Amino acid sequence: MPNLVKNEQRKLSATFFNNLSVASLVAGGLAPLVGIILQNPTFYQAPGPVVAIATAAWLLFALILHWVGFRMLRGLEE
Repeated sequence: MPNLVKNEQRKLSATFFNNLSVASLVAGGLAPLVGIILQNPTFYQAPGPVVAIATAAWLLFALILHWVGFRMLRGLEE
């Protein structure tokens, strides 16, 4: 398979992981922040440490997914 095709497949896979990373960032990082700012009762029913730990876990997951996508791009060929 030519290098051009392999490179495009790698870029597509890296984009997939990066998009998953963005979705995780929005779902786990931005949504709780907006919920707290808008005083959504759901976030006041859950204990504060639980929300903080869950948010931190989602943010870590987003960073890992972004890192996986970034590492895939290192395999691009000339």
